[in-house]
Amino acid sequence: MSVPSWGTARKDGEAEGADPAATPKLTAVRVTGRDVYDRVTFEFDGGVPAHIVAYLEPLHQPGSGTPVPVEGEHSIEVVLVGALPDGEYGGKEQTAGVREITKVGLFEGELRVGIGFDTEGDGRAGFRLVTEVNRLHVDITHGASPV
Repeated sequence: MSVPSWGTARKDGEAEGADPAATPKLTAVRVTGRDVYDRVTFEFDGGVPAHIVAYLEPLHQPGSGTPVPVEGEHSIEVVLVGALPDGEYGGKEQTAGVREITKVGLFEGELRVGIGFDTEGDGRAGFRLVTEVNRLHVDITHGASPV
């Protein structure tokens, strides 16, 4: 199977299904391996918050700037705007690409989560965002992106 052409550029998304008077809560983060990509699923109570997903190497704690180590050749930061953590998540993963999910920090209403992963070949992996009711999926290709 060939590597999907999802690209490596920053991707932004609007809040979906969130009550403007309530704060979405991140309840779980799960990783699933697929044939040519891995899926990192963020599950929420109260709708999907606005989000920004981009490569950030290295990751840094918001506010202090302290580096946050993450296992893997590359790292993507997921910024969840106006969300709070509600449950445990993070740890070493065992898929074809994703190596670790890590808490980066919560600062000024932005919850930040890092995804560390390895890429087959040279270069950055392409990724895409998919939203469903109370879920944000970050799909990351196993191979380097052709675009």
